[in-house]
Amino acid sequence: MGSSIEELKKQEDKELRKWAKAMLQNCRPLDDVPAGWYSREQLAQKLNFAPSGIGPHILKLVKRGMVEKRKYKTSRGKDGRAMKVTYYRLRDE
Repeated sequence: MGSSIEELKKQEDKELRKWAKAMLQNCRPLDDVPAGWYSREQLAQKLNFAPSGIGPHILKLVKRGMVEKRKYKTSRGKDGRAMKVTYYRLRDE
């Protein structure tokens, strides 16, 4: 089929809209990310790096113990499942 649940909600078929609404209501809520935690994409954008280029820099900081990482469920796949995204934060000095 290839359509996301959100796209199905917009369909004119009332039965499919009911199914999509029921499925979305049954999904667990996404996590709230605390202040100070950033995904790799957010850091790349804020620090003017390419998303693929910032990864090694972040990993070096994690290995040195300067940055901690944690996964939060902050996005959904096409089928409505919550997807975990890794977030990073500087450790308090």
